[in-house]
Amino acid sequence: ESVQIPRARQQRQQRQQRQQQQEQQEQQERGGTMGKKKFPDISMVSSLDGKKTKLSKVAGRGQPVIMVVYSSDIPESAPALQSLEEQAFSKDHIIFMALNVEDDVAATQTYLREQGIRKVLAFNGKIPKDYGIEDGRLPFHIVLDEEGNVLHASEDTTANVVDLVA
Repeated sequence: ESVQIPRARQQRQQRQQRQQQQEQQEQQERGGTMGKKKFPDISMVSSLDGKKTKLSKVAGRGQPVIMVVYSSDIPESAPALQSLEEQAFSKDHIIFMALNVEDDVAATQTYLREQGIRKVLAFNGKIPKDYGIEDGRLPFHIVLDEEGNVLHASEDTTANVVDLVA
């Protein structure tokens, strides 16, 4: 009888693990929720003044961050940035930022001016490929909590992600 209790416990734990894995996979399929994974401290260049900085200077400092990663060469980026800009005017406690994966800071400045983007913090830089996003699919959202953990990553840039950190 004492042998059956540990075996039953082990089977129950395995069922619970399978169920948790299935729930996580379903969450990723629905919206890309990532859980508590620390976002790496990437290097960036300010699209405003060309100065180099790190993400840790912006994220993980007590305020949530909503970031759109985009390419100015991809037409779908403009609506994503405009949506982010509109949301930025409604929530002062959230940092809104845009990260252009292109290297040309001057071209980024021109692009943002043409799109009417003024309130969003803008940077140029690269991000790691392992954040729930298919390789090469831009634009996408990344939502970081107050500590810099990834709460959400999704290619659905029309989703209202502000509610995740509001």
